[in-house]
Amino acid sequence: MTASQRAGPPTSAWQISLAVRVTGLYKERDGFHTLNPNGDFADQAGTEAGAEKVFAFRGSIYGELNENWSMLTIFDYTSDNSDPTPSSLAASSTNPAITTDVDGDIFTIEPAAGVTCSAATPVNFQPIGCVTDFDSEVEAFGASIQLTGEYDNFTVSSITALRSLQDDLSSFISFPFFQQTEQDQFSQELLLSSNFDGPFNFTTGAFYYTESVNLDYLFVFPFENDVETESFSLFTQATFDVTDALTLTGGLRWTTEDREFEGNAGGPLAGFGSGITGEADTDNITWTAKVDYELTDDILFYASYSTGFKSPGFSPDCFSPVACFLPVNEEELDSIEAGLRTQFWDDRITLNATYFFNDYQDLQISGTLPTGGFTRINAGEARIQGVELEGRIEPIDGLVIYGNASFLDAEYRTLNFAQAGLLTGSTTTTPGLACGPVIPAGGTAAFEEAIIDCALGLDLKNAPEFKGLIGFNYDVALGNGEVFFGGDAAWEDDTFGLVANVPGTKQEPGLRLDARIGYRTDRWRVTLWGKNLTDREYFRANTFAGGSQNQVFAAPPLTFGVDVGFTFD
Repeated sequence: MTASQRAGPPTSAWQISLAVRVTGLYKERDGFHTLNPNGDFADQAGTEAGAEKVFAFRGSIYGELNENWSMLTIFDYTSDNSDPTPSSLAASSTNPAITTDVDGDIFTIEPAAGVTCSAATPVNFQPIGCVTDFDSEVEAFGASIQLTGEYDNFTVSSITALRSLQDDLSSFISFPFFQQTEQDQFSQELLLSSNFDGPFNFTTGAFYYTESVNLDYLFVFPFENDVETESFSLFTQATFDVTDALTLTGGLRWTTEDREFEGNAGGPLAGFGSGITGEADTDNITWTAKVDYELTDDILFYASYSTGFKSPGFSPDCFSPVACFLPVNEEELDSIEAGLRTQFWDDRITLNATYFFNDYQDLQISGTLPTGGFTRINAGEARIQGVELEGRIEPIDGLVIYGNASFLDAEYRTLNFAQAGLLTGSTTTTPGLACGPVIPAGGTAAFEEAIIDCALGLDLKNAPEFKGLIGFNYDVALGNGEVFFGGDAAWEDDTFGLVANVPGTKQEPGLRLDARIGYRTDRWRVTLWGKNLTDREYFRANTFAGGSQNQVFAAPPLTFGVDVGFTFD
């Protein structure tokens, strides 16, 4: 026997051990909207819209290559052929200037009073209630490989990822809307983390990202947006345990990003909206600082200050020579957060409280403007602060009672006249609907000041002052498994889904009740559920078109269904 045979294989030999995991999801439900066009399209009355059909798959392979190295490969695929939610005229309004739904039911989609559908009207100008082509086909997939190595007191990892998305959408947003998107992205992340026994540890790394997007859409007129983005960042974060109770954390990130844009508008806009190009580059250093202090074994206090930014870009539309694919400035954020995390009674009681303060400069807003168009703009400086509370108690084995609440204060702090005009739908001579009739004559300094004051008084969209939820789960052993049942009651204050706060367009979610009951074992689970049990009629999004139509996208009414799940070895 030779010396090499006696020694055996080296300890670093590759010896692969594999584990495979596969998950899948199939979800389907009927639509809860009925289309009722008249005139030339009357034969399509009664057509159902809003159906949901989703298939998703995720597979992963984990391999231990040797005692130091492991690999995790993940692949996911999603096919979503769900209908987009049709828009309807609001059932009612406190503003007499707003056109309301003919039958007062936002789940039936029919034309406004006095409107007759005509096949002679171009498809991109069909009015609400006459469009019957609601369709969406979305395909998305991704793949990633993560390599992780352990050496002494360090962990090294590399994550390489690809993602791709394609969609084909036909819907109605103020006007008929058709969209096709192709998006591809690649990212590479490298990480080095320490595993020291002492009080100091760190993570540092680099991240590279590139993305290509082609967005073609028809909204009154055809538009094409092509965007190429390349980003690179270096970052590090470290923690230091000052004492057993006190930990300090600090982080620093440098990011450079280059974005190239080309926009083209067609039809009568082509004369001033063709071949519009631009570049949006940013070079940023952001940081975070945090302190954690354990007051007792059951109470943790923390506070943090961090900065952030949202990359600059371009608005996707071009309806006039002076508003054609306009640049959108970088958004900057200073954020403060402080809170308590507590657990008592052998972890049967959890109580958490958080205060946050976010100060935005050049806040980026995407939304529907009072003209019915939708775009992306900067909205000056804004402040959003609030308190979040959450709790959980297990008074007896199997019964868990939980709840959460949030209190929000959101306001614009500084606006110029151009920003105020976009937010309120005001021109240089005429105030928007939210500003009221008592405004000085247009074109004067007093007029501009009044419009700015009006805009500063607007609510930020989708920012309710209060939200709350309380619910319970109860598990009871039965046979080889357990029966479980529970319910939730949620409340949310009124809010505006439109940046302009047009009177009569408030969203009123109010009180909603959900419940569920089911049975589960180690291998399978079946759940019967119901949502919005009081069948409350409300909407989560809306647009405002033509200066008189509050077009709303209804939230689901009373719905119920069955979920079935199982696992296998």
